[in-house]
Amino acid sequence: IRLETAPEGYRFAARRGGEWRPIVDDRELRWRRWSQATEVRVQRADGRPGVEFGRESVDVPFVIRLAREGEGSVEIHANGIGSFEVR
Repeated sequence: IRLETAPEGYRFAARRGGEWRPIVDDRELRWRRWSQATEVRVQRADGRPGVEFGRESVDVPFVIRLAREGEGSVEIHANGIGSFEVR
């Protein structure tokens, strides 16, 4: 499962038939709108863009930064072995 983001919202996609396809039939993973424009930045230890979940039980550490104009930002830190911390 891969996280896909845009300033107006986010969704998750699954690899099916060799292609990434949006998940539309799941209440929790379908497209969702932010309440206002949100900038999302992903920083991975290996430099790759984006975040994928579920391929391996261990992955490289990453940080997802969510920011809104006039409201500041929050970061989600993942250590790569299942621990997540919001800062």
